[in-house]
Amino acid sequence: MDKEIKLEWLFWTIDDKLPLGELELKAVQDESGKSITAKGEIVKKETPIKEMPKDYTPKPVSINKSIEEDIKINFKFPVSIASTSIKFSESGIWKLQLFLNDESIGNMNVYVAKKKGTKYILS
Repeated sequence: MDKEIKLEWLFWTIDDKLPLGELELKAVQDESGKSITAKGEIVKKETPIKEMPKDYTPKPVSINKSIEEDIKINFKFPVSIASTSIKFSESGIWKLQLFLNDESIGNMNVYVAKKKGTKYILS
């Protein structure tokens, strides 16, 4: 596997604050316990993303129950963005934990599978 993939992260306000600073992603493979870390910088989104691609499915990482709840509580559009590059070395379930300036901002699980050659599926 070991192919680096790029993940884009969109952020809404957190407690009426603009989320900016260092993003750290810690990933642990569920079965093997192997762990990896990726870092990125969260920057202000200068122009709002008003329309997401039709095939885009938001996967909220938040203390709120859903992206819809986040949007109701916060601004209508993402206010900041970050990119991380990561190499998933094994297929299977990976537990991701996200940190903003060393504070945990949420968790999520992704399933990584090799698909036809070198493409990967994150779901």
